[in-house]
Amino acid sequence: TSDIDDHQLTEIEAIRKDATIASLNDKIRNSDVLANTFTKLLFNLEHSWRIYDPIFEFKRMGVPNHQWKISDANQRYELCSSYPSVLAFPKYATDNMLAGSAKFRSKGRIPTLTWMNPKNNCTICR
Repeated sequence: TSDIDDHQLTEIEAIRKDATIASLNDKIRNSDVLANTFTKLLFNLEHSWRIYDPIFEFKRMGVPNHQWKISDANQRYELCSSYPSVLAFPKYATDNMLAGSAKFRSKGRIPTLTWMNPKNNCTICR
């Protein structure tokens, strides 16, 4: 879903969005493979949350490890309402440390692990 509500779109943006959705719907209707795949995965709201599994993604990158941990410090979205509930932080960062740091950041957005190269452990944090 988009961060922008439909009422915030300009008229041209709304027309482009509608055209894109209509085009995608036509492609899906005309292809049994696409219809089955997209309908089951993307357009079934009951199960769409299963598409992204943050713990699986962190483990795929090699986290947890000797430097990083998977944290549920934002499980109830109290640390940062715009972050996912599962995040990765340096191993020795405590939940109290994270909560204290979030108080001094805009909207509580503390740097968290976004990507890690599993071969050389180079990271991107945002």
